Amino acid sequence: MSETKDLKRIKKLYGEKFMHLCRELFPSILEQEGLLPIVLESCFEPNTRTLYEDIASENLFEEFQSFVFEKVDVEKDKIEVIEKKSPYEILDKAGYNLYECTTEKEIQRFKKYYKKNEELCTFNGGRLDRCVVFWAVKKNVEDIKREDFDKPQRDDEYGTSVMSIQFSKGKNCFVSIKNRYNHTVNNADATYGNNLDKIAEGLTKSFSDLLEERKMYLDSSNIDSFNLKNNYIKVKGKYYKYNMEANGIYYCPNNIIIDNGEVIRLEPEKKELFDYFIIDKENKTISVYDWKLQDGFLKQFGKIEKIEEVKDNTIEKGAKKITIKNKNSSDLVEIEIDKENNIIGLKNDGLINTGNNFLEFNHKLRKFEADNLKNIGDKCLENNEEMESILFQKVERIGNNFCIRNKKIAEIIAPKVKKIGDNFCEINNKIKSLTLESVEEIGDYFLGANLVLEALNMKNVKKIGKLCCYCNMKLEELYFENLVSIGMGGFRHNNKIKKFIAPNLKVAEKELMLSNSAIEELSIPSIRILDIPYLNFLPLNNLKILNMPENQIEYQRLAAVVKGNNGIINGQATNSIDRKDISHLSKEEGIKTSEIGFGRKIIERIKSLFRNKKDNIKEIGDGK
Repeated sequence: MSETKDLKRIKKLYGEKFMHLCRELFPSILEQEGLLPIVLESCFEPNTRTLYEDIASENLFEEFQSFVFEKVDVEKDKIEVIEKKSPYEILDKAGYNLYECTTEKEIQRFKKYYKKNEELCTFNGGRLDRCVVFWAVKKNVEDIKREDFDKPQRDDEYGTSVMSIQFSKGKNCFVSIKNRYNHTVNNADATYGNNLDKIAEGLTKSFSDLLEERKMYLDSSNIDSFNLKNNYIKVKGKYYKYNMEANGIYYCPNNIIIDNGEVIRLEPEKKELFDYFIIDKENKTISVYDWKLQDGFLKQFGKIEKIEEVKDNTIEKGAKKITIKNKNSSDLVEIEIDKENNIIGLKNDGLINTGNNFLEFNHKLRKFEADNLKNIGDKCLENNEEMESILFQKVERIGNNFCIRNKKIAEIIAPKVKKIGDNFCEINNKIKSLTLESVEEIGDYFLGANLVLEALNMKNVKKIGKLCCYCNMKLEELYFENLVSIGMGGFRHNNKIKKFIAPNLKVAEKELMLSNSAIEELSIPSIRILDIPYLNFLPLNNLKILNMPENQIEYQRLAAVVKGNNGIINGQATNSIDRKDISHLSKEEGIKTSEIGFGRKIIERIKSLFRNKKDNIKEIGDGK
């Protein structure tokens, strides 16, 4: 089939690949001139050229074909009459407790169900001004643990165990079902495609009746019948691609903002949307649409003298470069944006301090150059997914939540940084080695859930917070020359650590190296406060070198293991039970001398048997 008028129209709006897909799937519809473009334009806003790729990435070809055929089929299924029940009754039968929140205090009660850094923006306040807010909580919610879901899926058991069901206020209202994972998964604000009946049959009609009692009418046009998960939102019957969501507002390609079910289109001649920022070309200003977004990105702009924008295909196809000059400054700010108006590059040698929330909701930045940057505030690039390498030659401080959701960073160079906040690069799976030679203080969850980290060089670090490098699978040797204190759960579930050497460590909170069974050398000669329950280290088959004060409560237990392994304690070799052991057992345990003597004979006999067994095995092996 040649390119007909309809196919050319589809190609112009949605791209060549999508046109070929339509030619393959809908030959009969294309026989009716004008029909297919009308159907497509009524369902999909042409604000992006990635519709084909988004359908293909989820293998939704059959679903897409059925969706379009339904739009041209005049026959409707019979409406099933469902017994009238309240949403509370329906959800109770489905295993949920339903709560409506009428005050901010009631909303905050549900924050306890969300993992740190996965909390809904609903908890930031002000949501009741524009939404009716419900919470559906599974009755067995305490049995559904976040750690049991290594690969989160939007509609899995954990994601749907706690859902916020919200209706926009107004005569015609839209529903949004918000996920427990929040933005750890795609389209978290459209769980089950915003289809209440997927939670429990009859729930849409039941909520509709409840809202009508309040003179509100549920508009079901934002319910997904075609379930695209790659950042699509359905508004008034049409799908829109969006780049990011913040505070319930969606920022889309092609100068479109969706706020509370309303589609706002910026005039391209006067304004341009990139990420969630707006350039006013006439007044030479850069601002945010949502005043609640206090993004440090804006602080690098004073009174703007000049804004230049040029297409630059050397960056990538369809990309643009925006150059901004502030008055009374020779430094230029260069911003690179892709064809969908995501910020992908930033250069500003005049930037000294990012402030807080710097590009907090940006996903796509992959190049960040700021040669004179010294201070990075909290939540900088918190949601970024594309950065692969970080070079901060002059940075001295990094705040909380830096790049916590990025899974591509493989290299970090920050030779002068002295202080790092909580959650630094948490949940990253690419960093193999890290050199932070000047860092002195590190917050909680440092490099948490990084599975491939093999080496740490932090010779000057003095203080490390809780759950440092938890769940790592590669670290084998840890040497901290100046470390003084480490928080709870440091290096827990790291099952390959063989050496832990910290000559100046004084305080180690509970669960240090919990579940580590490979430890061979533990050297903490200055320790004053130590909470390492013996069972945390079992089995201690390999512990052979122990260096710690004898007055510590764990000393006797650990020393006994080392002696059993013929190891070294505080620099001295040992291969048998000595007088101190006998004295201790007699004094503390009340064991008689005769019983000790009898016990020693048994121990020596067992040792002899094992030595003989090893010798026999060796001889057999040599015989082979």
